[in-house]
Amino acid sequence: LVLVVSDATSRCFPSTLQAVTVPSIYLNWERILIVSKAYEFLRECGFFFVLTVNDDYPAGRPFGAVMEVGDDLYLSTNDMNQAHKQMREHKQIQIVAKKPTSREWIRITGIANECDDKDLKQKKLEECPVLQQRFGAVGMEHFIMFKVKVEHVEIK
Repeated sequence: LVLVVSDATSRCFPSTLQAVTVPSIYLNWERILIVSKAYEFLRECGFFFVLTVNDDYPAGRPFGAVMEVGDDLYLSTNDMNQAHKQMREHKQIQIVAKKPTSREWIRITGIANECDDKDLKQKKLEECPVLQQRFGAVGMEHFIMFKVKVEHVEIK
């Protein structure tokens, strides 16, 4: 996992751009801190774009609901669009967002896997009331959630 931060977003990094690589042998809390920073950035943005692979071309669409659990992010969609098909077929995705009040932006690269955990789905509905209105309950047949294992975070 790599976190790239420019000096515009953090005073802790003296140069223009530095990368911090977190090897897998390090404790999980370091990953959690990086993913938490990415999650908070996405929440500040209000909405973000999820990029998937669509045959030979990238496909992007806006999302607004994200959840953080441990060192993973969770996205939800429905099974009546192309996004879920693309994430199932090509698990590599990117999440991109820009803060509305500045030039700061984020790019998150990760691997998306479908998640059928009913407790996590319930938590997602509770944290994102707009999804509660859209899907109603965890058992709704069109409610799909993906766990994103974050591999790289870039903030500039």
